[in-house]
Amino acid sequence: MIGYTFLDFIDSQRYKELKSSFYNIYSKPQPDVLLKYEESEREFVRLAFITVPDENGEAGVDMVREITLNDYFKDIIADIKRDYLYQVQKDVEGKYKFSREHLFMYVNSEIDLLEEYDDRINKSEISYSVKSCLIETIAQIIDVIKDEYLPNEFLSFEEDKIKFKLTKKEVALLFKKMSEQGFINSEQASDIELGKMLDMHFCYYDNKSKQFVEMSNSYKTIQKLKNDINHQTPSVKLSNFLK
Repeated sequence: MIGYTFLDFIDSQRYKELKSSFYNIYSKPQPDVLLKYEESEREFVRLAFITVPDENGEAGVDMVREITLNDYFKDIIADIKRDYLYQVQKDVEGKYKFSREHLFMYVNSEIDLLEEYDDRINKSEISYSVKSCLIETIAQIIDVIKDEYLPNEFLSFEEDKIKFKLTKKEVALLFKKMSEQGFINSEQASDIELGKMLDMHFCYYDNKSKQFVEMSNSYKTIQKLKNDINHQTPSVKLSNFLK
């Protein structure tokens, strides 16, 4: 199978080509394969005639295995996960083997990229089942990268974080305002970098549990500030501070 990437599902033109690769994968007639159009599913189904052993493990029994477009995509997504983790492992054991600081920066850049893919996939118009499979796969890759490659000395623990008696939305809004006013270094002022810093160094106050909670997925919260009016409105307490 050709080496596909997440971008083949994100980019609309590449996604069309990906679907076409399924429909055209057996463009030349073959005795053991044919293409059938399933009216009920509105998609092509590849019928592969395979030979399997009988119950005694001797004579072959001819069977038909149906492979839908979604099956084809799931196989591709599994290959993407395998190839992605292989490349990360290769980079970690090669280019970043002797620099823990550079390894930390590399791991975080990969997580940022995967989170960007997750966001773009969520906004795409691909089918729900394929979208769910992609999002779950991205989450699995992020978990593996964090667990296996993030240097322990750079891990951030709750006791080392600043605790804000503000909601998660308010913490994100406060730092976004500071960024817009030029109080934050321009290299850390982008939404992605700012979100990463918030995740690493701050906690917000959860009014339901009455506990401080570590910031997470702050980049997505910052993005909501641009699109969701409810996230753009500060509390009275924060409004008074920002005056």
